[in-house]
Amino acid sequence: DEKLWGDDKLEFMKNKQIPLLEAKGFTVALGREWHWLGRELINQGKTDEGVDALKRAISILPESDAYRALSESILELLKLREEFGKEAEESRINMLALSS
Repeated sequence: DEKLWGDDKLEFMKNKQIPLLEAKGFTVALGREWHWLGRELINQGKTDEGVDALKRAISILPESDAYRALSESILELLKLREEFGKEAEESRINMLALSS
């Protein structure tokens, strides 16, 4: 899937790669593909779908797998970005109100 971009890459991962890995019983590879799908979705601005894919990766991969840890870290970073992003926006608005 490195030769594909954008929606073509997402479609290949969702409709070809994941079903094939699932059918063949390649559990670890399947979990890792869900991880990569999640990252790609997030990179394309489809955060909710990306979060769902990362959660799916976490549910499939064993606790000792590095991609599970990466998926968990990405979810945590997204939470922090949302939390601090809101605070930063509120601070900016407050500063604008004070300066006017």
